[in-house]
Amino acid sequence: MPLTPCTEEYREKLGKPKNSGPLPRGWLFAILAAAGFALAVKLALALNTFGSTDSLIWEAHLKKIQTDGVLAWYRDGVAMFGPDHTVAWVQANHPPAMAYVLGVWNALSHASGLPLRFWIRLTSSLADVGSILLLLKMCSGLKGPLRASALLFVALSPVSIMVSGFHVNTDPIMVFFLLLSIFLIESGRPSWAAGAAFGLAMSVKLVPVLFAPAFLLYLPDMRRRAQFVLSTGAIFLVGAMPYWWQAPALVVNRTFGYTPQGEYWGVAQMIQLFLPDAAHRIYSKAGKLVVFVIVLLLSFQMNRRNRKTGLFLQCGCIASQFLFWSPGFGYQYLTWLAPWSGNLVRKAGRFYYVASAAFLFAVYTVWSRGLPWYFANTLNRHVPLSSVVLLFLLGTTCWVSVGAIAYRLWRESVAPHGPPE
Repeated sequence: MPLTPCTEEYREKLGKPKNSGPLPRGWLFAILAAAGFALAVKLALALNTFGSTDSLIWEAHLKKIQTDGVLAWYRDGVAMFGPDHTVAWVQANHPPAMAYVLGVWNALSHASGLPLRFWIRLTSSLADVGSILLLLKMCSGLKGPLRASALLFVALSPVSIMVSGFHVNTDPIMVFFLLLSIFLIESGRPSWAAGAAFGLAMSVKLVPVLFAPAFLLYLPDMRRRAQFVLSTGAIFLVGAMPYWWQAPALVVNRTFGYTPQGEYWGVAQMIQLFLPDAAHRIYSKAGKLVVFVIVLLLSFQMNRRNRKTGLFLQCGCIASQFLFWSPGFGYQYLTWLAPWSGNLVRKAGRFYYVASAAFLFAVYTVWSRGLPWYFANTLNRHVPLSSVVLLFLLGTTCWVSVGAIAYRLWRESVAPHGPPE
Protein backbone atom coordinates (compact mmCIF):
# COMPACT_ATOMS: atom_id res chain seq x y z
CA MET A 1 0.00 0.00 0.00
CA PRO A 2 1.55 3.35 -1.02
CA LEU A 3 2.33 5.88 1.70
CA THR A 4 0.24 9.03 1.70
CA PRO A 5 1.28 12.55 2.72
CA CYS A 6 0.85 13.44 6.39
CA THR A 7 0.67 9.84 7.60
CA GLU A 8 3.34 9.19 10.22
CA GLU A 9 5.10 6.66 7.97
CA TYR A 10 5.28 9.11 5.09
CA ARG A 11 6.57 11.86 7.35
CA GLU A 12 9.26 9.62 8.76
CA LYS A 13 10.31 8.60 5.26
CA LEU A 14 10.69 12.25 4.25
CA GLY A 15 12.29 13.31 7.50
CA LYS A 16 9.29 15.33 8.70
CA PRO A 17 8.34 15.62 12.38
CA LYS A 18 4.99 14.36 13.62
CA ASN A 19 2.16 16.72 14.43
CA SER A 20 2.88 19.02 17.32
CA GLY A 21 -0.51 18.58 18.99
CA PRO A 22 -3.80 20.44 19.30
CA LEU A 23 -4.04 24.20 19.67
CA PRO A 24 -4.54 25.45 23.26
CA ARG A 25 -8.13 26.46 23.81
CA GLY A 26 -7.24 30.03 24.78
CA TRP A 27 -5.30 30.59 21.58
CA LEU A 28 -8.07 29.01 19.53
CA PHE A 29 -10.61 31.42 21.02
CA ALA A 30 -8.30 34.40 20.43
CA ILE A 31 -7.68 33.47 16.78
CA LEU A 32 -11.36 32.91 16.05
CA ALA A 33 -12.26 36.18 17.80
CA ALA A 34 -9.63 37.98 15.70
CA ALA A 35 -11.04 36.41 12.52
CA GLY A 36 -14.53 37.52 13.57
CA PHE A 37 -13.33 41.07 14.25
CA ALA A 38 -11.57 41.22 10.88
CA LEU A 39 -14.73 39.95 9.18
CA ALA A 40 -16.79 42.70 10.85
CA VAL A 41 -14.34 45.37 9.62
CA LYS A 42 -14.45 43.95 6.10
CA LEU A 43 -18.25 43.95 6.05
CA ALA A 44 -18.30 47.55 7.32
CA LEU A 45 -16.02 48.54 4.45
CA ALA A 46 -18.09 46.54 1.96
CA LEU A 47 -21.31 48.23 3.04
CA ASN A 48 -20.00 51.79 3.20
CA THR A 49 -17.46 52.17 0.38
CA PHE A 50 -17.42 51.85 -3.39
CA GLY A 51 -14.00 50.19 -3.53
CA SER A 52 -11.26 50.42 -6.14
CA THR A 53 -11.63 50.83 -9.89
CA ASP A 54 -12.03 47.05 -10.07
CA SER A 55 -15.57 47.59 -8.80
CA LEU A 56 -16.39 49.47 -12.01
CA ILE A 57 -14.59 46.85 -14.07
CA TRP A 58 -16.64 43.99 -12.61
CA GLU A 59 -19.84 45.92 -13.30
CA ALA A 60 -18.68 46.49 -16.88
CA HIS A 61 -17.87 42.78 -17.24
CA LEU A 62 -21.35 41.84 -16.07
CA LYS A 63 -23.04 44.35 -18.38
CA LYS A 64 -21.03 43.12 -21.39
CA ILE A 65 -21.91 39.46 -20.66
CA GLN A 66 -25.60 40.30 -20.23
CA THR A 67 -25.70 42.40 -23.39
CA ASP A 68 -23.51 40.50 -25.85
CA GLY A 69 -22.67 37.13 -24.28
CA VAL A 70 -19.55 35.49 -22.88
CA LEU A 71 -17.72 35.00 -26.19
CA ALA A 72 -18.18 38.67 -27.11
CA TRP A 73 -16.87 39.52 -23.62
CA TYR A 74 -13.71 37.55 -24.38
CA ARG A 75 -13.43 38.96 -27.89
CA ASP A 76 -14.02 42.65 -27.14
CA GLY A 77 -13.19 43.17 -23.49
CA VAL A 78 -14.66 46.26 -21.86
CA ALA A 79 -13.83 49.97 -22.17
CA MET A 80 -13.28 52.10 -19.07
CA PHE A 81 -13.45 55.91 -19.30
CA GLY A 82 -11.24 58.07 -17.12
CA PRO A 83 -12.13 61.57 -15.88
CA ASP A 84 -10.18 63.13 -18.76
CA HIS A 85 -12.20 61.03 -21.25
CA THR A 86 -9.33 58.67 -21.95
CA VAL A 87 -10.30 55.09 -22.62
CA ALA A 88 -8.66 52.07 -21.02
CA TRP A 89 -9.40 48.73 -22.66
CA VAL A 90 -9.71 45.97 -20.08
CA GLN A 91 -9.22 42.44 -21.35
CA ALA A 92 -11.60 39.71 -20.17
CA ASN A 93 -9.03 37.44 -18.54
CA HIS A 94 -11.07 35.53 -15.98
CA PRO A 95 -11.82 31.82 -16.51
CA PRO A 96 -15.25 31.13 -18.05
CA ALA A 97 -16.66 29.78 -14.78
CA MET A 98 -16.57 33.32 -13.38
CA ALA A 99 -19.30 34.30 -15.86
CA TYR A 100 -21.62 31.92 -13.99
CA VAL A 101 -20.45 33.23 -10.61
CA LEU A 102 -21.11 36.79 -11.79
CA GLY A 103 -24.66 35.69 -12.62
CA VAL A 104 -25.12 34.36 -9.08
CA TRP A 105 -23.76 37.56 -7.54
CA ASN A 106 -26.07 39.58 -9.79
CA ALA A 107 -29.09 37.52 -8.72
CA LEU A 108 -28.16 38.06 -5.06
CA SER A 109 -27.81 41.77 -5.75
CA HIS A 110 -31.30 41.99 -7.24
CA ALA A 111 -32.81 39.92 -4.43
CA SER A 112 -31.16 41.89 -1.62
CA GLY A 113 -30.87 45.39 -3.05
CA LEU A 114 -27.16 45.37 -2.21
CA PRO A 115 -24.77 46.11 -5.10
CA LEU A 116 -22.62 43.60 -6.96
CA ARG A 117 -19.48 44.96 -5.30
CA PHE A 118 -20.85 44.02 -1.86
CA TRP A 119 -21.38 40.38 -2.81
CA ILE A 120 -17.91 40.07 -4.31
CA ARG A 121 -16.40 41.45 -1.12
CA LEU A 122 -18.63 39.32 1.13
CA THR A 123 -17.55 36.18 -0.71
CA SER A 124 -13.88 37.18 -0.42
CA SER A 125 -14.29 37.95 3.29
CA LEU A 126 -15.91 34.58 3.97
CA ALA A 127 -13.11 32.93 1.99
CA ASP A 128 -10.63 34.55 4.39
CA VAL A 129 -12.47 32.97 7.33
CA GLY A 130 -12.29 29.62 5.55
CA SER A 131 -8.55 30.10 5.01
CA ILE A 132 -8.00 30.75 8.72
CA LEU A 133 -9.93 27.59 9.61
CA LEU A 134 -7.80 25.60 7.17
CA LEU A 135 -4.61 27.07 8.64
CA LEU A 136 -5.78 26.04 12.10
CA LYS A 137 -6.15 22.49 10.82
CA MET A 138 -2.88 22.46 8.89
CA CYS A 139 -0.46 24.17 11.22
CA SER A 140 -0.16 21.30 13.69
CA GLY A 141 1.35 19.31 10.82
CA LEU A 142 3.93 21.90 9.82
CA LYS A 143 7.60 21.70 10.67
CA GLY A 144 8.37 22.92 14.15
CA PRO A 145 5.99 23.77 17.01
CA LEU A 146 2.64 25.38 16.34
CA ARG A 147 3.03 29.13 16.63
CA ALA A 148 -0.43 30.32 17.57
CA SER A 149 0.66 33.96 17.83
CA ALA A 150 1.50 33.91 14.12
CA LEU A 151 -1.99 32.68 13.26
CA LEU A 152 -3.41 35.55 15.28
CA PHE A 153 -1.51 37.99 13.08
CA VAL A 154 -2.69 36.20 9.93
CA ALA A 155 -6.31 36.48 11.12
CA LEU A 156 -5.80 40.23 11.62
CA SER A 157 -3.83 40.75 8.38
CA PRO A 158 -4.28 44.39 7.27
CA VAL A 159 -3.70 43.35 3.65
CA SER A 160 -6.52 40.80 3.84
CA ILE A 161 -8.82 43.38 5.46
CA MET A 162 -8.09 45.97 2.76
CA VAL A 163 -8.24 43.60 -0.23
CA SER A 164 -11.30 41.59 0.85
CA GLY A 165 -13.18 44.47 2.45
CA PHE A 166 -12.36 47.31 0.07
CA HIS A 167 -10.62 46.40 -3.19
CA VAL A 168 -13.31 44.25 -4.94
CA ASN A 169 -11.58 41.26 -6.52
CA THR A 170 -11.51 37.48 -6.24
CA ASP A 171 -7.94 36.70 -5.15
CA PRO A 172 -8.90 35.69 -1.57
CA ILE A 173 -11.35 33.13 -3.00
CA MET A 174 -8.62 31.63 -5.16
CA VAL A 175 -6.27 31.48 -2.15
CA PHE A 176 -8.90 29.63 -0.11
CA PHE A 177 -9.35 26.88 -2.70
CA LEU A 178 -5.58 26.58 -3.11
CA LEU A 179 -5.18 26.15 0.66
CA LEU A 180 -8.01 23.61 0.63
CA SER A 181 -6.18 21.57 -2.00
CA ILE A 182 -2.95 21.74 0.02
CA PHE A 183 -4.80 20.64 3.17
CA LEU A 184 -6.47 17.71 1.43
CA ILE A 185 -3.14 16.42 0.12
CA GLU A 186 -1.13 16.94 3.29
CA SER A 187 -3.83 15.34 5.43
CA GLY A 188 -3.89 12.20 3.28
CA ARG A 189 -7.31 12.74 1.67
CA PRO A 190 -8.03 11.32 -1.80
CA SER A 191 -6.08 12.97 -4.59
CA TRP A 192 -9.23 13.44 -6.67
CA ALA A 193 -10.69 15.63 -3.89
CA ALA A 194 -7.53 17.76 -3.81
CA GLY A 195 -7.67 17.98 -7.60
CA ALA A 196 -11.28 19.15 -7.45
CA ALA A 197 -10.32 21.95 -5.03
CA PHE A 198 -7.39 22.86 -7.28
CA GLY A 199 -9.76 22.95 -10.27
CA LEU A 200 -12.04 25.33 -8.37
CA ALA A 201 -9.06 27.58 -7.59
CA MET A 202 -8.16 27.65 -11.30
CA SER A 203 -11.78 28.42 -12.13
CA VAL A 204 -11.48 31.63 -10.11
CA LYS A 205 -8.06 32.66 -11.46
CA LEU A 206 -5.47 30.77 -13.49
CA VAL A 207 -2.64 31.61 -11.08
CA PRO A 208 -2.70 28.15 -9.40
CA VAL A 209 -1.30 26.61 -12.59
CA LEU A 210 2.08 27.87 -11.31
CA PHE A 211 1.76 25.54 -8.32
CA ALA A 212 0.80 22.48 -10.38
CA PRO A 213 4.38 21.14 -10.86
CA ALA A 214 4.97 21.22 -7.09
CA PHE A 215 1.66 19.45 -6.42
CA LEU A 216 2.40 16.71 -8.95
CA LEU A 217 5.98 16.15 -7.80
CA TYR A 218 4.89 16.09 -4.16
CA LEU A 219 2.34 13.31 -4.69
CA PRO A 220 3.97 9.94 -4.03
CA ASP A 221 3.00 7.90 -7.12
CA MET A 222 1.63 8.10 -10.65
CA ARG A 223 -1.84 6.87 -9.73
CA ARG A 224 -2.41 9.75 -7.35
CA ARG A 225 -0.96 12.21 -9.83
CA ALA A 226 -3.32 10.95 -12.52
CA GLN A 227 -6.30 11.25 -10.16
CA PHE A 228 -5.27 14.81 -9.29
CA VAL A 229 -4.85 15.88 -12.93
CA LEU A 230 -8.07 14.27 -14.14
CA SER A 231 -10.10 15.76 -11.32
CA THR A 232 -8.58 19.22 -11.81
CA GLY A 233 -9.23 19.10 -15.54
CA ALA A 234 -12.80 17.84 -15.12
CA ILE A 235 -13.78 20.60 -12.68
CA PHE A 236 -12.13 23.32 -14.75
CA LEU A 237 -13.64 22.14 -18.05
CA VAL A 238 -17.14 21.73 -16.61
CA GLY A 239 -16.99 25.33 -15.39
CA ALA A 240 -15.70 26.46 -18.80
CA MET A 241 -18.44 24.85 -20.86
CA PRO A 242 -19.76 25.52 -23.43
CA TYR A 243 -17.37 28.37 -24.20
CA TRP A 244 -14.20 26.27 -24.11
CA TRP A 245 -15.75 24.03 -26.75
CA GLN A 246 -17.17 26.85 -28.87
CA ALA A 247 -14.05 29.03 -29.13
CA PRO A 248 -11.07 27.32 -27.48
CA ALA A 249 -8.41 29.51 -29.11
CA LEU A 250 -10.14 32.71 -28.01
CA VAL A 251 -10.60 31.54 -24.41
CA VAL A 252 -7.01 30.28 -24.15
CA ASN A 253 -5.59 33.48 -25.64
CA ARG A 254 -7.54 35.76 -23.33
CA THR A 255 -7.06 33.79 -20.11
CA PHE A 256 -3.54 32.40 -20.47
CA GLY A 257 -2.21 35.34 -22.50
CA TYR A 258 -3.08 38.04 -20.00
CA THR A 259 -0.27 40.07 -18.36
CA PRO A 260 -1.22 42.83 -15.90
CA GLN A 261 0.63 46.13 -15.76
CA GLY A 262 4.08 46.01 -14.20
CA GLU A 263 5.29 49.59 -14.53
CA TYR A 264 4.71 50.28 -10.85
CA TRP A 265 6.12 47.12 -9.27
CA GLY A 266 9.31 45.21 -8.84
CA VAL A 267 11.65 44.06 -11.56
CA ALA A 268 9.59 45.54 -14.39
CA GLN A 269 9.53 48.94 -12.68
CA MET A 270 13.29 48.90 -12.07
CA ILE A 271 13.94 47.97 -15.70
CA GLN A 272 11.67 50.76 -16.90
CA LEU A 273 13.39 53.32 -14.68
CA PHE A 274 17.02 52.40 -15.22
CA LEU A 275 17.29 50.54 -18.53
CA PRO A 276 16.34 51.35 -22.16
CA ASP A 277 12.72 50.98 -23.26
CA ALA A 278 13.67 47.92 -25.31
CA ALA A 279 14.68 46.07 -22.14
CA HIS A 280 11.31 46.80 -20.56
CA ARG A 281 9.44 45.59 -23.65
CA ILE A 282 11.50 42.39 -23.68
CA TYR A 283 10.86 41.67 -20.01
CA SER A 284 7.15 42.44 -20.38
CA LYS A 285 6.95 39.69 -23.01
CA ALA A 286 9.52 37.22 -21.67
CA GLY A 287 8.94 37.76 -17.95
CA LYS A 288 6.23 35.13 -17.70
CA LEU A 289 8.56 32.54 -19.21
CA VAL A 290 11.29 33.57 -16.76
CA VAL A 291 8.90 33.14 -13.83
CA PHE A 292 7.68 29.76 -15.11
CA VAL A 293 11.25 28.47 -15.47
CA ILE A 294 12.08 29.64 -11.93
CA VAL A 295 8.96 27.95 -10.55
CA LEU A 296 9.66 24.73 -12.44
CA LEU A 297 13.27 24.54 -11.22
CA LEU A 298 12.13 25.28 -7.67
CA SER A 299 9.49 22.57 -7.84
CA PHE A 300 12.08 19.95 -8.79
CA GLN A 301 14.54 21.24 -6.20
CA MET A 302 11.97 21.13 -3.39
CA ASN A 303 10.86 17.59 -4.25
CA ARG A 304 14.16 15.77 -4.37
CA ARG A 305 13.91 12.13 -3.43
CA ASN A 306 13.82 11.68 0.36
CA ARG A 307 14.24 15.45 0.81
CA LYS A 308 10.72 16.67 0.02
CA THR A 309 9.57 19.86 1.69
CA GLY A 310 6.02 20.19 3.01
CA LEU A 311 3.61 21.26 0.28
CA PHE A 312 2.36 24.26 2.27
CA LEU A 313 5.89 25.60 2.53
CA GLN A 314 6.54 24.87 -1.16
CA CYS A 315 3.51 26.90 -2.22
CA GLY A 316 4.58 29.83 -0.05
CA CYS A 317 8.00 29.72 -1.69
CA ILE A 318 6.47 29.66 -5.19
CA ALA A 319 4.01 32.49 -4.43
CA SER A 320 6.74 34.74 -3.10
CA GLN A 321 9.08 34.00 -6.01
CA PHE A 322 6.28 34.77 -8.47
CA LEU A 323 5.48 38.09 -6.81
CA PHE A 324 9.13 39.08 -6.73
CA TRP A 325 9.95 38.28 -10.38
CA SER A 326 6.55 38.85 -12.00
CA PRO A 327 6.45 41.23 -15.01
CA GLY A 328 2.88 42.22 -14.04
CA PHE A 329 1.22 43.21 -10.80
CA GLY A 330 -2.09 44.04 -9.19
CA TYR A 331 -2.39 45.49 -5.69
CA GLN A 332 -4.71 42.64 -4.68
CA TYR A 333 -1.88 40.15 -5.35
CA LEU A 334 -0.41 41.07 -1.96
CA THR A 335 -3.06 38.93 -0.30
CA TRP A 336 -1.51 35.79 -1.85
CA LEU A 337 1.19 35.76 0.82
CA ALA A 338 -1.09 36.38 3.79
CA PRO A 339 -1.24 32.69 4.88
CA TRP A 340 2.57 32.41 4.81
CA SER A 341 3.87 35.79 5.91
CA GLY A 342 3.07 35.42 9.60
CA ASN A 343 3.07 31.68 10.00
CA LEU A 344 6.47 30.48 8.85
CA VAL A 345 8.93 33.30 8.25
CA ARG A 346 9.47 35.30 11.39
CA LYS A 347 11.69 38.33 10.73
CA ALA A 348 11.03 38.43 6.99
CA GLY A 349 7.35 37.82 7.64
CA ARG A 350 7.13 40.75 10.03
CA PHE A 351 8.94 42.93 7.49
CA TYR A 352 6.42 41.98 4.79
CA TYR A 353 3.48 42.30 7.19
CA VAL A 354 4.32 45.95 7.94
CA ALA A 355 5.63 46.92 4.48
CA SER A 356 2.67 45.49 2.55
CA ALA A 357 0.15 47.06 4.94
CA ALA A 358 1.81 50.49 4.69
CA PHE A 359 2.04 50.30 0.89
CA LEU A 360 -1.55 49.19 0.36
CA PHE A 361 -2.90 51.74 2.85
CA ALA A 362 -1.02 54.49 1.00
CA VAL A 363 -2.27 53.23 -2.38
CA TYR A 364 -5.92 53.34 -1.39
CA THR A 365 -5.49 56.68 0.41
CA VAL A 366 -3.79 58.35 -2.56
CA TRP A 367 -6.28 57.03 -5.13
CA SER A 368 -9.21 57.88 -2.81
CA ARG A 369 -7.84 61.44 -2.57
CA GLY A 370 -7.45 61.16 1.18
CA LEU A 371 -9.38 59.77 4.10
CA PRO A 372 -11.96 58.42 4.60
CA TRP A 373 -11.84 55.98 1.72
CA TYR A 374 -14.80 55.69 -0.61
CA PHE A 375 -13.66 55.25 -4.23
CA ALA A 376 -10.02 54.57 -5.11
CA ASN A 377 -10.09 55.75 -8.72
CA THR A 378 -6.90 54.62 -10.47
CA LEU A 379 -8.23 55.91 -13.80
CA ASN A 380 -7.60 59.44 -12.55
CA ARG A 381 -3.85 59.74 -12.95
CA HIS A 382 -3.64 63.35 -11.75
CA VAL A 383 -2.01 62.96 -8.34
CA PRO A 384 0.63 65.15 -6.68
CA LEU A 385 4.29 64.33 -7.34
CA SER A 386 4.79 63.84 -3.60
CA SER A 387 2.21 61.05 -3.67
CA VAL A 388 3.91 59.42 -6.64
CA VAL A 389 7.24 59.47 -4.81
CA LEU A 390 5.64 58.09 -1.64
CA LEU A 391 4.04 55.20 -3.51
CA PHE A 392 7.33 54.43 -5.26
CA LEU A 393 9.25 54.31 -1.98
CA LEU A 394 6.65 52.24 -0.16
CA GLY A 395 6.11 49.96 -3.16
CA THR A 396 9.83 49.34 -3.53
CA THR A 397 10.10 48.58 0.18
CA CYS A 398 7.20 46.15 -0.12
CA TRP A 399 8.84 44.48 -3.12
CA VAL A 400 12.08 44.10 -1.16
CA SER A 401 10.10 42.54 1.70
CA VAL A 402 8.63 40.03 -0.76
CA GLY A 403 12.19 39.25 -1.83
CA ALA A 404 13.14 38.66 1.82
CA ILE A 405 10.28 36.17 2.21
CA ALA A 406 11.20 34.51 -1.09
CA TYR A 407 14.81 34.11 0.05
CA ARG A 408 13.95 32.76 3.50
CA LEU A 409 11.35 30.33 2.17
CA TRP A 410 13.77 29.21 -0.56
CA ARG A 411 16.44 28.48 2.05
CA GLU A 412 13.96 26.57 4.18
CA SER A 413 12.56 24.69 1.20
CA VAL A 414 15.83 23.48 -0.28
CA ALA A 415 17.51 22.75 3.07
CA PRO A 416 14.69 21.88 5.50
CA HIS A 417 16.58 21.68 8.78
CA GLY A 418 14.25 23.72 10.90
CA PRO A 419 11.88 26.68 10.86
CA PRO A 420 13.23 29.93 9.41
CA GLU A 421 14.18 32.64 11.84
